[in-house]
Amino acid sequence: MENDLLTMTALPPERAGLVTELVRIQFGRVWLDPGLALHLFVAPQWQDARAGWNDVVRGAVGAVVLFDVMRPADSVDAMRYFEDHRIPYVLALNNVHASVRSDVKAIIRGMGIAPEVPVVDCDPRVRLSVREALITLTEHAKLDRWRRRPGPDETTPLAPVC
Repeated sequence: MENDLLTMTALPPERAGLVTELVRIQFGRVWLDPGLALHLFVAPQWQDARAGWNDVVRGAVGAVVLFDVMRPADSVDAMRYFEDHRIPYVLALNNVHASVRSDVKAIIRGMGIAPEVPVVDCDPRVRLSVREALITLTEHAKLDRWRRRPGPDETTPLAPVC
């Protein structure tokens, strides 16, 4: 995997005219095939980086939101962003704090996360765990695309065949 450190300039609307903030995001690229790459972005300061994300997510198939049960509110902005932009996402429960996961289902329900959003266990330090989260995302994005395809009454009528 190639790793680069990108710097994005983000200026929240309420700070217009002030000094521009620098936000660091991690970028990884995994080549799945000679012509097919998986681009991975990590933005730990999501709230600060939001201004530049419209460009980053253009063409994205989906997103994995790493959900820390110790700080559930930290994931809300990311989840709402993907929902607002109709980008399918998977909620990956961070297994780093596995001992604290007493009532995760209640936390998720309380946050109003849609029931069709897949929830998976994920330890970001373990490659196989991350791979499983990405596979779940791919399957979810495929299903989401299938659900959103136009129905028979939403397409233009076919020309009669003579």
